[in-house]
Amino acid sequence: MKILNRSILLLLASFSFAANATIIDIEYSGVIYSVSSDNAHFDFNIGKRITGAMRVDLSRGDEQPVETPGMVYYTSQGPGAGMISEPGQPVPVHSSHYLYAYNNAEPRTNHDYAFFSHAISDETFYKTVTLSIRLGAREWISSTSLADIDLLIDDPEQLKNSMGTSYRAVFAPDATIYASAAMRMSLDYLKVVSSNPAPVPETGSLSLVILGLVALCIRQIHGRRKLLLQGRDTNKTVRP
Repeated sequence: MKILNRSILLLLASFSFAANATIIDIEYSGVIYSVSSDNAHFDFNIGKRITGAMRVDLSRGDEQPVETPGMVYYTSQGPGAGMISEPGQPVPVHSSHYLYAYNNAEPRTNHDYAFFSHAISDETFYKTVTLSIRLGAREWISSTSLADIDLLIDDPEQLKNSMGTSYRAVFAPDATIYASAAMRMSLDYLKVVSSNPAPVPETGSLSLVILGLVALCIRQIHGRRKLLLQGRDTNKTVRP
């Protein structure tokens, strides 16, 4: 039994758990200052206040992030991709998400910077929401793991280099665009908080662990049966 227990512990330790389960919650608001294209079907009007929220689940990235000492890049694309979502909104047919984060390494200013891009679409519409967060000399990203962000700013002066953009398109039955519009807004409120839920085993690893445990149990049962048969043979041999 001791050997079995040790084998199980070694097996569990050999499989990886979810590498990065960081969740980033973002709330923002701002005022539209620029509108382009056809706005007949949309409510993009200069001076209008826009509020929104995003949730970023880094564990839902397509693959291992591209990372350097000062920058990290995550991506998630395809049907049902959900690295970035809008709370309360339905799961889109197709989505494409990008996240760039620079820890004191933004090429032009050498300051902390993050870019979030959230795009969803189906056969009738296309929508993107992007946030570019630049806070000047303020250090708000301590590492590219993005695991310890706790940011709340309602000062437009600190947010003057941050902005949000949005693009909408509606497709005609023949899949051509018949209405589209784009807007830009200046942010005046921003909340960014990251958290780290307890890591859970990856699906593939969990399956392998289960198969390994089953194999160990079968082996133990087989060993006990062999010992039992050997004992019976011994009894037959020594019996007069």
